[in-house]
Amino acid sequence: PTTSNRLWTESEPLSSSMDITSNKGYVRFQGSLVSLSSVVESIGLAALSAMVIAAVIDVIGGKIFGWPLPGSTEITGLLQIVAIAGGLVYSKIDGKQINVGFLIDSVKGRKKATLEVVCSLLALGFFVIASWMLFEYGLTLADRGTGTFLLGIPLYPFAFWVAVAC
Repeated sequence: PTTSNRLWTESEPLSSSMDITSNKGYVRFQGSLVSLSSVVESIGLAALSAMVIAAVIDVIGGKIFGWPLPGSTEITGLLQIVAIAGGLVYSKIDGKQINVGFLIDSVKGRKKATLEVVCSLLALGFFVIASWMLFEYGLTLADRGTGTFLLGIPLYPFAFWVAVAC
């Protein structure tokens, strides 16, 4: 065996003592995040279902009874916001988000782990800033009393929803 000043080589596995996922606090925290993201995803799925119901009511009401659902476009748009934000949370927790695979796959070992950490920190920074900006936008919408054109549904709760989902 050759001696080296390096603590780790690509040919040997990382020590299990360095693995944060074995920490009980981390496991509990991750379980809480998964539970919370499941609730948010369920809200998103309920919004998706409501969007389908609104579309069916609009089409049947318009074609058969000559009375379409008033504000169906507004309702559908707002429900899309809820559904997409709900899906965004769970996709990030579940690891199904878009990433730059060719860059990550081209490196191995510790370099890959370092690159994944850097990418995750950049993504975290982006979502923290996006959440903060959306929260500020929600406050502006609330101050101005901004709502949808036809039904007058306030828009600020949807900005807050997306801010929380980020």
